[in-house]
Amino acid sequence: RMEQARWAGMRHAVKRYLARTGVRPAPLAYQRLVKNVRQRAEKVLNRHGSTLGSWKTIAVEGGQANVVNAAAWTGGLITINRPLIDLAFQIGRVVDAAQGNQTKIDKGLYNLASYRRGKGQAPLALQNPLSAKARRVAEGIVAGVVMHEMGHAANGHLQMRDAKLWLPGQKGPSAAERGKVQRAKERQADDFMAQLGALGGTHTPSAIPYFNYYMHIANPRWNAKRPLMIADISSHPLNAKRYEASRKTLTKMLPKNRAVNSLPELSKNLIIQP
Repeated sequence: RMEQARWAGMRHAVKRYLARTGVRPAPLAYQRLVKNVRQRAEKVLNRHGSTLGSWKTIAVEGGQANVVNAAAWTGGLITINRPLIDLAFQIGRVVDAAQGNQTKIDKGLYNLASYRRGKGQAPLALQNPLSAKARRVAEGIVAGVVMHEMGHAANGHLQMRDAKLWLPGQKGPSAAERGKVQRAKERQADDFMAQLGALGGTHTPSAIPYFNYYMHIANPRWNAKRPLMIADISSHPLNAKRYEASRKTLTKMLPKNRAVNSLPELSKNLIIQP
């Protein structure tokens, strides 16, 4: 009981911290979306003898939540930022408008990235009504994010852990060492996400990799002279590598009629031009 009370106290501390930084719950439609995708994923976990039922998942906005991000916090709280959910629906509209044409998908996602940086016009696809397919793609992307954070929770990769005291003169881990450890955690959470998705954690598992696919096109960190443009201190693996890993896991685990063969392999030369 003491440990449960301490865990609940940590959750309240996290909520107070977020509130102090201007973070607040997103509108009801966002809450319903993350609740539905989380409940479906939890049911799959239950069928396989596991649970994260004590964890709460909420959509948030404002303050530091006004960026494309999500987190698993000490105290059993998963937060999904509203801008990430909005981006998922934009990606869904672009993918739907391309009608399976990969060149159109790539150009549409590139134009979307430019627009979001304030460097271009909004893609025409964003003006389209939200079709059933666009919603399925968006919900699959959001489900992937939720399941990724569930992976952090299941593996104990939590934000706001007790800080470790480093004494003056004591040698702590280097930035490169910290980056290596964090990238390993991200790969663990991605693997959890892909496996849970393939087992039925979302209605549209084939949409899960589209988030990293978009992020790669938005920020292609390849270079002809230096193939891997990533610093040792980076907290996340390359988006291209994350995309390929989840795509391969889903292709291997899903039945052939639901496989993600329509998603292409990413090349080191994939840098979309305007």
